[in-house]
Amino acid sequence: MSRKLNLLVTIKTGGILLASMIMLGGGCSQPAYIVTNELLIANGNYDEAISNYRSVSEDDVENHEPYYYLARAYFLRRDFSEAETEIDKAILLEPQMDLYRLLAAQIAFEQTDYFAATNHLINTLLLNDQNLEAYFLLAKTYLKTGNTEQALLQLETAISLEPLFFDARLLWCRTKFENYKNKNGQTNGKSPQSQASSASQLVPEVVPDATDEELVELISKLEEALLVNPASVEGTILLSELHLAVGNRLKAEQVLRHWLELNDPSSSEIIYRMAELKYAYGEFNDALKLLDNLGEAELESRILRLKLLHRIYPEKDLNQEAEQLFRENPDSLELMLLLAQLKQEHGKIQESQKLLERCIDRDPEFAFCYFELSKILNIQKDDFGSEWALKNAFKYEPYHREIRLEYATRLIEAKKPGEAWTVLTHSSLDQSDPDVVFLMGKATKDQKDYKKAIELFDYAQRHGYAIEVEALLAEIDILQRKYFEAEARINKLEQTAASHLSVVLVKTLLLESTDRTDSIPDLLEPYLRAAAGGGRVHLKLAEAQARMGNLNKALEILGQGLEQWPRQLDLVQSYTFMLGLAGQYDKAIYLLEDIQTYQHDYNLLFFYRLKEFYYLNGNLDKFKLQINPKEFEN
Repeated sequence: MSRKLNLLVTIKTGGILLASMIMLGGGCSQPAYIVTNELLIANGNYDEAISNYRSVSEDDVENHEPYYYLARAYFLRRDFSEAETEIDKAILLEPQMDLYRLLAAQIAFEQTDYFAATNHLINTLLLNDQNLEAYFLLAKTYLKTGNTEQALLQLETAISLEPLFFDARLLWCRTKFENYKNKNGQTNGKSPQSQASSASQLVPEVVPDATDEELVELISKLEEALLVNPASVEGTILLSELHLAVGNRLKAEQVLRHWLELNDPSSSEIIYRMAELKYAYGEFNDALKLLDNLGEAELESRILRLKLLHRIYPEKDLNQEAEQLFRENPDSLELMLLLAQLKQEHGKIQESQKLLERCIDRDPEFAFCYFELSKILNIQKDDFGSEWALKNAFKYEPYHREIRLEYATRLIEAKKPGEAWTVLTHSSLDQSDPDVVFLMGKATKDQKDYKKAIELFDYAQRHGYAIEVEALLAEIDILQRKYFEAEARINKLEQTAASHLSVVLVKTLLLESTDRTDSIPDLLEPYLRAAAGGGRVHLKLAEAQARMGNLNKALEILGQGLEQWPRQLDLVQSYTFMLGLAGQYDKAIYLLEDIQTYQHDYNLLFFYRLKEFYYLNGNLDKFKLQINPKEFEN
């Protein structure tokens, strides 16, 4: 067997145990003391083997070989400090043995001393540039220090030396996928204009765009690698993730199911991944049935079961069970997240927020903690805090359907339909999903492409949406001045959903557009105390009062709205404008100065309004302060 393939076998069979027996003797028989002690180690008798190796090394202090085996025994027992001491002795006696340098690197890697590990590995490769395991460990070390390019280079070198090196090919694919996610998580690289033509392609399969060719190539590379080791659980799960990333959910599930059929139908890890996939797509009962097939469940399966029970039986109180499991596993961030969700739903907002903040402190890249924190901050009317948390959730988990849809929804609410369209048409979302299509319709409507919006809304309506779509179609009629058609739709809606807020708001728009402002107060006042609507009821009612000449009443209503939504931009915009009309510049200046500490769509408008109010209020020093308005442009 070649030296190169010996190293490949080493990696596939657990590392240095077999390597030491092959490499030091060049395939020849080993001294009896080594054979005896290797059998002890293979049976887990580390202490006896260490004692034996220690005796040999003490009897022959100039022999480097026993020190290496002693270091390796300590390493396998995970006593890294002792292992380091012994391998240093071996290297001092025999500095030209690449296997010794490799073990020193492995010890340093386990101690998270990546600088030392890198030095040892470079020396290993200087001694033997065919050492596959050294290239592999060097790649892992570079990944730990964030040097992705060098990591990929080491893996590619190892693969070029041995194309059958499965672990290197798998890590290469995983690293390339992580790179892709980091690079393309928030956009697929195309402008909204260049994507506009794809809106009508409402087909189940997503045609990969130019950017996604990288993912398609990765799928091909990984499928090729899996020919070497088709039973790999990690490789199969990664392949499923890649198919999911290009929007092919059916293929993602098929890969997992096929592995179960060919290998182990009871594999807990693959079954768990299938259940997790079904959970992500809302198929909660099917996911629970899969978990029922598992024997003694691992912690992650027990947590997923609790999450499923929570979704299937929302009225069931799972707090006690979750808290008990958390007491048993206090380091579990998933449990911490679940507890936070349960507490939030039971009105314990502050407890929930503290748990989420603890979770983020422990793992600053835990996307789902940011996602739940965004909901908590939204409940507390902290719009900018909620937006910050949601952006982080999207940054760290850009392919998660629920996070991506919520992010697109917020972009639409923030009047950024082009950005929302980019998020929604990313290949990781199924373009036939009614939820996706509905949001695409809203984004298209806001871009004033009413014909395309109607097509999208019609599709969404045939697959579950009703009241919201009809209200939006009525809004499009109003925007196109088709008032008769709009009124007909609204009258029909009022027969079954007269109190639905979307119906009330679109009727308000119709009354505004047809000069029936006097009817608006009676329509909207019953909804003033409603938490829904995000301030739109206050805004529309105040605008109606202002048009009727009741400026003070309008200001009172807007002030009440801002108490609930202190940073709702439309409320601030309307309120400061009306404060200016009323000559209440101090109050307007206070609001504008506060809101200008954030980046938002009205920055430039508010900047000029603030300058104007400084002048009108006699604050000439602030008025003369030279600020470049470009600073406020997004």
